[in-house]
Amino acid sequence: MLSAGAVAQSGCLLNQPVNDAPKVTVQKPDVVYFNSVVTFTASVTDADGDRVDLAWRHADGVCPPDVAPSSWPRTPAAAGSSFDVNAGDGPSCVWVFATDSHGAVAVDHFELKPVDRAPTLDLKVVSPTQPAVTYPLYTAFELAALGADPEGDGLSTTWAPLAGPDGSSAMLVPCTRDGSHQCFTANLPGTYKVSATVKEEIGERGPALTSAPQSLTLVVAPDALPCLGETSPPLPMAGGMLLSAPDEDRTFQVLAVQDDGDPFQVSTGGTTSFRWSVTDPNLVTTIAPPSFTSFFPLRGDLFHVGDTVYVRLDIKDRGSDTRSLATCHDTDAFCEDPMRPGCLQRVTWKVVYGLPPEGQP
Repeated sequence: MLSAGAVAQSGCLLNQPVNDAPKVTVQKPDVVYFNSVVTFTASVTDADGDRVDLAWRHADGVCPPDVAPSSWPRTPAAAGSSFDVNAGDGPSCVWVFATDSHGAVAVDHFELKPVDRAPTLDLKVVSPTQPAVTYPLYTAFELAALGADPEGDGLSTTWAPLAGPDGSSAMLVPCTRDGSHQCFTANLPGTYKVSATVKEEIGERGPALTSAPQSLTLVVAPDALPCLGETSPPLPMAGGMLLSAPDEDRTFQVLAVQDDGDPFQVSTGGTTSFRWSVTDPNLVTTIAPPSFTSFFPLRGDLFHVGDTVYVRLDIKDRGSDTRSLATCHDTDAFCEDPMRPGCLQRVTWKVVYGLPPEGQP
């Protein structure tokens, strides 16, 4: 055995330096959401200045109360300065192991307690496709509740009853199978308010969250008078006339009516009502029974050379009966909306019977 003096003479130290283990701390996120990817990093110090390598592990379930080796997870280790974890929808534990170049190990862990996020909702007017400050009366609306969930959960939509002007019978009806689209037709002028929410469909995972309610306010303008569009023969000019021969039959027809919510096309029809009448030159005596279709056949065999008759057309929409044009009198050949010059609700064709067609007696 060497004596203490011999050890001292040999230049050996009695006390070898002791290696200090590194210190490591997981950088903890403020919040972790369901099914999100979380990137973890760690802060590391080593009093000896040794190189330190990090290894990470992730295990389902809560973290143990300590970091003793007996509690270390058996999951494979992942080396690197950072570690990505899919948080899932339940608790789990992230471990970091810091090993210095002398083999000393320090450990820290962090328990993930993911939380749910409420879905969001965007309420939109799908139809009409063009947004407007005010919409025409009788507009048919289609509304969409466009819900989104950050975790990708399924959603169900709840619509509040439609709030409309007093007296309106309009109500929301589903126009898609899942109820995310609702439709209604504005039958009165005024303000309509639509509200909806979406709710998660998550089964037994936990309490389902609901979005903040979203609302749309739709303003519907008062009814506008209909305007005669295309006709055959073309719309007459004041003072103009049609020259017809006796026995020449003519058909007058409305091809289109321009109206806010009551447009008329000869191919698709509409709700416009028509009243045709034939009167004498003084516009007071009806000499043919009125007709109420979009066309009117005028028999030529009822008239003779020199006769002059007037074919009058009046149009109405669903709201016309509740309004009157103070400027339009029964003897007027033409009537128009005083607020929209050229928007005619009455026109009159002057038909003059002249000589018969060539070759006929």
